[in-house]
Amino acid sequence: MRVEKIVAIFVAIAFLFGTLGIAQAAQHEAKPAAAAKTKSAKGSVKSVSENSLVVMSSSKDKKEMSFALDAKTMIKKAGKAVTAKDLKEGDTVTVSYSEDGGKMTVKSVTVAAAKPANPCAAKSANPCAAKSK
Repeated sequence: MRVEKIVAIFVAIAFLFGTLGIAQAAQHEAKPAAAAKTKSAKGSVKSVSENSLVVMSSSKDKKEMSFALDAKTMIKKAGKAVTAKDLKEGDTVTVSYSEDGGKMTVKSVTVAAAKPANPCAAKSANPCAAKSK
């Protein structure tokens, strides 16, 4: 009878530790995964499709960066929401993205305002003519 009590105590202790282990495992699963940190890149559009964007970085190393576009991607051009179809090769962009498992997914794209080809073209041909009137 003494052996039976010892076995019962060991079984009870094993059950207690097993229950505590399951409770701790459940707590670890309940914690949300850390959100991916948002990064940004600047450069010019090399190519674009409905699902992807390739940008040549404006940094000294001029590396090519490929991004995935999804339904949540926000694209703004001239302050207005547009679609990927509205992006053109050569557009200067700032891309906000997150990286998960080596895949870079775009959160937002902002197209920089286009600079005039000839800044002097907006000025009068003869600036003195305007003053003499």
